[in-house]
Amino acid sequence: MEASPSKRIHKEVSLQTKYMALLELESGKTNKEVCLMFEVPSNTISTWKKNKSKIFEAFRNGSPASKRLRVDKFDQINKAVLQWFHQMQLDNVIINRPLVREKALSFAKEMGVENFHASNGWLEKWKKRYNVSFKTASEAAKAETDGIMPPSIEATLPMLLSRYTLKEIFNAKEFGLFYQCLPGTISHLAEENCADGKHSSSRLTVVAVANAFGERMEIFVIGKPANPSSSEDVKNIPCRYRSQRKSWMDSSLFEEWVRELDTKFGESGRKVALIVSDSSAHPDIDGLQWVELIFVPPKTDSMTQPMDQGIVKYLKTKFRSLQVKKQILDCEKFNELSKFSIPAIMAMLLQAWHSIPFQTFTSSFKKAGLVIEATERISNDHDDEFVITILNELEANLLLLKEKFGLDYKLSAEQLINIDSQVSVTGTLSDADIIAGVYGNSVDLSDDEPDQPQLEEKIVLRPSKNSVSNAIKTLEDYSVFSKFGTDIITALKQIQRAVDLDNQLINSGSKKIEE
Repeated sequence: MEASPSKRIHKEVSLQTKYMALLELESGKTNKEVCLMFEVPSNTISTWKKNKSKIFEAFRNGSPASKRLRVDKFDQINKAVLQWFHQMQLDNVIINRPLVREKALSFAKEMGVENFHASNGWLEKWKKRYNVSFKTASEAAKAETDGIMPPSIEATLPMLLSRYTLKEIFNAKEFGLFYQCLPGTISHLAEENCADGKHSSSRLTVVAVANAFGERMEIFVIGKPANPSSSEDVKNIPCRYRSQRKSWMDSSLFEEWVRELDTKFGESGRKVALIVSDSSAHPDIDGLQWVELIFVPPKTDSMTQPMDQGIVKYLKTKFRSLQVKKQILDCEKFNELSKFSIPAIMAMLLQAWHSIPFQTFTSSFKKAGLVIEATERISNDHDDEFVITILNELEANLLLLKEKFGLDYKLSAEQLINIDSQVSVTGTLSDADIIAGVYGNSVDLSDDEPDQPQLEEKIVLRPSKNSVSNAIKTLEDYSVFSKFGTDIITALKQIQRAVDLDNQLINSGSKKIEE
């Protein structure tokens, strides 16, 4: 009697294993080598390759320990509860099972999702999927105490980074940017922190990431519009753009972005440290293989983040210089100023980002205490010299805008660069903000008041003397045919007198400048 053929035992593999296997293939290893490494047959590897995009997406958004690509019909609720949980956790709010279930039901009602019961079974699956655990009251109290009296970050940061070479240490910094920068409409924004999300239509959050050698990641821009100008324009610019109702970084956008960085560094097999500020928008992320997040307490943020030691200042100075140059060209070519589109701003940010000399990165990391050896020849003053050169150029162009075209920012170059230095790049999100985020900002749950004041689409420049004379002559001709001709002529004489006085003031001002 023949023995029946033995059945092949089906071995389920975690998403993390599939993800790692695909990274090995991308690094140059052959199918055979990866099969031996992960002990799977060649046809399994072929299947994973076909489903590569789905596996990468599932790994970023789900639990690395899960074994199948599943679509959860309550996915938006799960994500909303997770983002709310991150926010509460970072505020040291004690969270328990009933509170999570209650919040999930609240989100389901707001989203119009039916047949969702926030059962114990759902909660256990949710906890397992996102590797969530609840703090006890004593743990929350300890975290709060640790936040009030942190250990010296100057002492602990080098220790945390000692496992990495300098080339593998990166710093990420978010900063606010009033991008609709038009003369006469921006000076009132000085000292605004936008903590309540104000001016989100004319403000962006920009994220810059680099190491001490000037190796730069792509600029990450966050704005309010879901589709700024032409989506094709954005795709053609090597910057990353995401939409958020208040133009802020939030925990959902942060996690998505960091997981993309993790994949990027994994493709080249680089294990890196990423220094970020400790805030409610920056949750600790499970399942990262190639990026270790190093959190810097807010109170020491400006002292220990290399980006704050000169890199961001150079970037903003160069950006404002490019922006004002563009305005001068518009004045000369079109005799008017238009609002800036987000793709145009991204292009200028990219140009400014790649213009920063490598010495600025090295000296900034040195000032933050992260570069000690092999950089003594780099002066801390080099980056200041570069900035001063651009600052002087910006000051000259601001004066040119004012004297030649009558456009006055009513700010010095330094004030213009620092006008958004106090702008908040994150904040506490309402339930409506969270829901809009998980739906990709495609639903309008906004009860926000419109930003005030609204910016005009264009600023018309001062007409030339000939244009004014021609306009007056045209109205004189018109008066001949009007039954109110006498009134028109009387009014035109007053207008001509005012124009003459205005020209005298302009001429006397020009003479003073020449002197």
